[in-house]
Formats: sequence, C-alpha cells, structure tokens
Amino acid sequence: MIDHSIPDLGNNRFSIVNSRQNREKEKGRTIRITDIPLHVLSDEIKAFFDKEGTITRFFMVTKEAWQLV
Repeated sequence: MIDHSIPDLGNNRFSIVNSRQNREKEKGRTIRITDIPLHVLSDEIKAFFDKEGTITRFFMVTKEAWQLV
C-alpha cells in the first residue's frame, strides 16, 4: 500500500511509522520504567524526565495493577 497510488485516498498516502530502522535508531536513547503505581500520572513522569532532555515520543501502558513507560 505504501508504494501504490490509491485514487480513493486523493493526495493522502500511507507511510511507515514504526519501522525496524526507526526502532534501531531509538535503541540507544530509550528508557523503560516499570512498576509505576496507578495513582502516578503520566504528566508527572514526563515532566520528571523532560528536565533531562527533549522527549520525542512518550507513552504509558497500564498492565494489571501497574503502569509502564
């Protein structure tokens, strides 16, 4: 779908957003935090690490009774 023109999409195109190459580039500058209590807000975690440098991508996942960054 990325290399083909689809008339119904008009000028819009599909693009790769989570490629293996992009993940490899991020590997050396990625951190993972686990066992974050549910009462801690994502804004608090992001603000804490934002003081250390620019954050280009941030997400938190809730898994059972904990959150992961």
